Amino acid sequence: PNGIGFDLWLSAMLDDRKFSARALFDNSSHRQIQLPVRVQTGKALCYKLPFHVYDTADYIRPISFSLQFKINNTATGPVLDEGWPMTVNKSIPFFKDCGEDDVCTTDLVLQASMEISGTKQKPYLIQSPRKRLAVEVQLQNRLENAYNTSLKLHYSRNLHFSSLSIREDYSFKIECTALGPNSHSCNVSYPVFRSQSEVNFMLEFEFSCTSLHNRVQMKLVASSDSMERDATLGDNSVQLQSFVQYQPDLYVS
Repeated sequence: PNGIGFDLWLSAMLDDRKFSARALFDNSSHRQIQLPVRVQTGKALCYKLPFHVYDTADYIRPISFSLQFKINNTATGPVLDEGWPMTVNKSIPFFKDCGEDDVCTTDLVLQASMEISGTKQKPYLIQSPRKRLAVEVQLQNRLENAYNTSLKLHYSRNLHFSSLSIREDYSFKIECTALGPNSHSCNVSYPVFRSQSEVNFMLEFEFSCTSLHNRVQMKLVASSDSMERDATLGDNSVQLQSFVQYQPDLYVS
């Protein structure tokens, strides 16, 4: 019969406990909330549980939502149908903004140039006190959002990576970690390098005093977790080189 009122006990949970919390309910600031709800048979009830999401790096895995419920007093009131599920599990995916197909197709364009130029016939002279090398870099995204965008740096043994500084737009964040003695990986605007974005930055290297090679070489490669067509991959990497000579530091007494 319709119109019979009874109390339900609800327990809602955001995200699995084995992972760190990425979302919390607004009312409790916890990932779990428990509350009694008064319902009636034959009548739909909509109950809102507002929550907020932290600025998280884990955007690939959707936020899980589980709801458990039971009837408080089954001795005098109604009971659930036998076999009716008492738990509801749903997933809340992050919005990718990747068009109707929900597949992010990006087009990264990388440009880079060294401030020095030296040929085999006329090498660049490295002399004191200036023993640093600056590389200007520009990275663009001409299509849809690029997720987990990274820039890999591979450079010759006569260079030491020193610093990275962003030009003009300081809203972009770039963090670099060493992969080895002559390579670094830099996250660009993690987690998402947005569509039609452009970032300009400068890489600075120091010339090694122990590895004296006749040229400096560098390879930069941009990539992301988004899809990129083979036809546009050619401008994702840049190779730079310059022939050099070293001016000796002589001290005579």
